[in-house]
Amino acid sequence: QGPDPVEKNINNMTVKIPHQLFINGEFVDAEGGKTYKSINPTDGTAICEVSLAQTSDVDKAVAAAKEAFEDGEWGKMNPRDRGRLIYRWVASWCLNAPIPRPSETDPCRVQTELGSVNRAELAHQCTITAQVTPSHAFLRVCAIVIPWNYPLMMLAWKTAACLAAGNTVVLKPAQVTPLTALKFAELAARAGLPRGVVNILPGSVIYENQCSKLNI
Repeated sequence: QGPDPVEKNINNMTVKIPHQLFINGEFVDAEGGKTYKSINPTDGTAICEVSLAQTSDVDKAVAAAKEAFEDGEWGKMNPRDRGRLIYRWVASWCLNAPIPRPSETDPCRVQTELGSVNRAELAHQCTITAQVTPSHAFLRVCAIVIPWNYPLMMLAWKTAACLAAGNTVVLKPAQVTPLTALKFAELAARAGLPRGVVNILPGSVIYENQCSKLNI
């Protein structure tokens, strides 16, 4: 969770939420200790201070994702084993869901989305090859930017196919909704996803162009 996670009571559950950058399997401060306030839209109050990623932080996250992709076990892993880790990741969220089931953002709907995409990707890969390696052209590091609406669902939709195919990701959540992605990053580490496979960088739109210029 990193130091001093934010604690919130949601639907009679105490939820601890990390608020730093997630790079190479660890929660870390942004360069220079830069932060910004995450605002509760219902009353305009600050939920917490969130680390504000700088260009150098993007470089570190990309380097970690490249190393995990080129030298790590993720891309070389049997697709079924990768799928088991992804299912474990999402199941850990569903078992501790603070959001009521009738909600459109029901986290177990995320499990359905991840599961359906994952099964399709695994079937595709198992048809092509029994062992996927980083030499295959459809594998690489993916830079992902998601919007603020339905942040958990957007994270699932955009990362599921990438991860199932053996890619690693650097993801920027919307500036106004960073905490869901950071909680998901914590659960990724707990589920056993290797270091560097998932990197989460809250921040402003300033460094989005930096991601697009990187050779990833």
